Amino acid sequence: MTTAFLVVCNLANGDLFVRTANEYYRASLENPDKKEDVAANPFSKIGLFEKSPNHPALAKQLVDEGLKFRSPGALALSLAYAPYVNYVLFLGTMRPYDIQAGLYLSRHLHTFQNDRFLLVAQEKEVFERILAIVQKEIF
Repeated sequence: MTTAFLVVCNLANGDLFVRTANEYYRASLENPDKKEDVAANPFSKIGLFEKSPNHPALAKQLVDEGLKFRSPGALALSLAYAPYVNYVLFLGTMRPYDIQAGLYLSRHLHTFQNDRFLLVAQEKEVFERILAIVQKEIF
């Protein structure tokens, strides 16, 4: 009998994120057998806002609200790192193959997705604040 699993790999640093039916862990290409459970980082002060340069008004609103972010440019990886950051925000066209693996990894977090944006956050309060800001800005 085979076990289904999903893997997202950061080829820049070798991080592997693996989810099976019973496990969610991080490992590395150098040492794939050394597993580290993925757990939320309650001390995270930054989020990941993909394509933020394309949305300067929204970026300014987030900064004005004290919601710091970085814009790394790889949505699947940003979603894989979602438990380690305050939130992940993406506005624009989403190709299913770019987001499905990351969404599966982050399924335990607060998530909103429609055809215009995607938001994932650990804390409900942060999730609701950002959701209100984005909905006001783009609708």
